[in-house]
Order: sequence, then structure tokens, then C-alpha cells
Amino acid sequence: MSQAFKKAVAGIFGYTPTPEAIFYYIYAISHSLTYRTRYAEFLKIDFPRVPLTSNDRLFRQLAAYGEELVALHLMKSLN
Repeated sequence: MSQAFKKAVAGIFGYTPTPEAIFYYIYAISHSLTYRTRYAEFLKIDFPRVPLTSNDRLFRQLAAYGEELVALHLMKSLN
């Protein structure tokens, strides 16, 4: 991740989330039916844009969902 992106995220939340947390957040967003429906045409022609929430609680919840999705897709257990 670029330093500019890290600074932008840190400016929103007041801290820098781990790269893993950011990955999990993006993973959750990209697998959202609402996101895929809303940006369907754009996703066909360009790189996906990821909306970044300013709500820390929502960010953490989506990152947790993303982590669960990754584990499921890799057939790993989160026990």
C-alpha cells in the first residue's frame, strides 16, 4: 500500500489499521451484493473502486466479515 493511502486511512480513523485489516475490509466490500450491483457496469470496464467508510466500528465489522470469507474460501477454520 502506498504511503499516501496509509496516511489517508490514518487521517480518517486516527490510527493506521494493519494491512491485513484493510485487505479483509476490501475483501468484504468486493463480495457485497449491494456493491456488485451498484458498480456492475463500472466493474466490467475498469478497476474496482473501494468506498472507505469513516465509521471505525463499521470498518472493523466489515474487516471481521472479510476475514471469515477468506477463511471460508481457503477452507480454513477460524477456531
